[in-house]
Amino acid sequence: LNVSEETVVDINKFKVSKTEFIKDSTAAVKLTEYSPKKAVYESENSADGFVVFSEVYYPEGWQVKIDGKEVSPIRTNYVLRGLEVPKGKHQISFEFEPSTYKTGTLITQISAILVGLVLFGALGMALVKH
Repeated sequence: LNVSEETVVDINKFKVSKTEFIKDSTAAVKLTEYSPKKAVYESENSADGFVVFSEVYYPEGWQVKIDGKEVSPIRTNYVLRGLEVPKGKHQISFEFEPSTYKTGTLITQISAILVGLVLFGALGMALVKH
């Protein structure tokens, strides 16, 4: 397998529109923003293409968008992220926003408010008794 020319996709688990793409020597993908929870790329190609990112495929919690429209990443070469990218200039973003994190944050906020209310109530009762 020449990974600069070919990639492996389990088509029983992941849908791809076609199995062969035209190699565009002028195509480019550039990382424009990076943090542990977010990566943004700019891509430009003259034909529909397939991009393999040097990042581990982990679908849980990741939102993948092309020009703001949500798309599904594809596991490629058994462990990496792949993505079909239409021709033209596009912004590709990967954002990590797991639902468990949002749920945990909400529970923490509610708990903090309840503890605060109990403390203020106890302090108010203590002041009223004296």
